[in-house]
Amino acid sequence: MTTYDLGVLTADIVMLALLAGVVAGIVFLAKVAFKPTGLSPTDADWYPDPDNPELLRYFDGESWTEATRPLAAPPGS
Repeated sequence: MTTYDLGVLTADIVMLALLAGVVAGIVFLAKVAFKPTGLSPTDADWYPDPDNPELLRYFDGESWTEATRPLAAPPGS
């Protein structure tokens, strides 16, 4: 049976704590890096169409509608 010296046991615990901290830091940075950049609209209005950058799509305040218009169309059309 192997007996551990108190110094070796302390060093092992410190190494495990450092390793856990590194893993937690990597997970945190990965979550920050993959956060969506666009905000979801909350007000009913015309917004850039997520599927076609040349169109605007109407958001009714709850969901995207089928209504679209050209990006260069004047407001109110």
